[in-house]
Amino acid sequence: MVEAEPPRRLDPKREAVLWGLLAEGDERAREELILGYRSLVFWLARKLQVSPSRFPDLVQEGTLALITAVDHFDRKRNTKF
Repeated sequence: MVEAEPPRRLDPKREAVLWGLLAEGDERAREELILGYRSLVFWLARKLQVSPSRFPDLVQEGTLALITAVDHFDRKRNTKF
């Protein structure tokens, strides 16, 4: 089931700490990053929504894409996520 409101965006300092922890293999940091970026998923789902019944599907697909992006992001390339 899709939450009514997305979580708030992460503080930039906290986000930097979480990326460092994730590089060390911390699963809780991974989860917190994913939850922190879900606000972007909700924003995009609302923007792309064709009908209200599609909103949960868009959020689900966006969340799966977000998980893949977090798992494959290479912080060493010195780019923003």
